[in-house]
Amino acid sequence: MKILRPTVSRCLSRSFQPIICLILFCATVPLYGEPREPAEVKAKIRALEKEMAVALVETDVETLLRLWAEDFMVNNPGNTVLSNRAQVMERVHAGIIQYESFAQNIEEIRVYENIVMVMGEETVLPSDGAPGAGQLLKRRFTNIWMRKDDTWILTARHANVIPPRPAPSGP
Repeated sequence: MKILRPTVSRCLSRSFQPIICLILFCATVPLYGEPREPAEVKAKIRALEKEMAVALVETDVETLLRLWAEDFMVNNPGNTVLSNRAQVMERVHAGIIQYESFAQNIEEIRVYENIVMVMGEETVLPSDGAPGAGQLLKRRFTNIWMRKDDTWILTARHANVIPPRPAPSGP
């Protein structure tokens, strides 16, 4: 009768197989952007969103420069893309981006490592001289914040005006 002695490689491969599979699985989770929901990050982003809304109403350029990344990109309600903060600030200085009021209803905040996505609805009242002045506008928005050097900065934004619903016709 021949006795088979298990080789070291055979024993290692069988006993470590579940561990190796677990390590490989865990290593791939961050690659797919598994969302995290830390309350402290969400609270910080909510505070920054409020700070930005106040800065927009008060035309607080210093705060906007601090909150917006230099490469801040905006797909704006005027159906154009602004590809950096300087272009956005030109519109602030020209009075195109200027509000009497700016209110947000944040519907969802999703945290991914160093990126946070914020989505919801905002209601704005553009100031005199700005497009839509005197009209209360409802918009859908998406803001993307990124943590750079332990500071959250707004990196990208999309906003579009929700068209008013047509009045019902007929009797």
